[in-house]
Amino acid sequence: MIRRPPRSTPLYSSAASDVYKRQILDVGCGSGFASHVLAMQGYKTFVGIDVSQNGLDMANEYNCYSELHLMDIREGLNFKDNTFEVITSAGVLTPKFGITTDIFDEFVRVSRPNGYVIISLHSDQPWCDSWKLVLNKLIDEGKWSSVFTTPDFDTRRGNNDEQKMRVEVFQVN
Repeated sequence: MIRRPPRSTPLYSSAASDVYKRQILDVGCGSGFASHVLAMQGYKTFVGIDVSQNGLDMANEYNCYSELHLMDIREGLNFKDNTFEVITSAGVLTPKFGITTDIFDEFVRVSRPNGYVIISLHSDQPWCDSWKLVLNKLIDEGKWSSVFTTPDFDTRRGNNDEQKMRVEVFQVN
């Protein structure tokens, strides 16, 4: 069975149901479909970033972003501290794309206190355990707390290879 990405499911949007009017950073927004779905459910203010100008051009067609930025998250996030109330990212955070766990500190830095970080992560790759240690270290350091974690679910990519993923929701302290 093919499952939709978590950002297009009621589960994903219910994870941040109290934040309809808050500023949302869509990390790796790609075509913009995920924020479009959230906009249809009442969310209002989106800032999209992606490494692909083509993706940003497609995202712009949805007319749901207040800002779109060409940005390579491997070089950090070019935003001021405490800027966003919600940060989302689905299917982007993987070493396959050269992303390192340093991005999680960047999420904490640009998130406002009590803001949410909602991310989908692989759960069946060799590097997953070490990434989970980093996520837990941020909890232990008091930088954020875990709000919700989905059970693992199957998803398929364009090459039809099944992959296990999960959605993690954190609240920044």
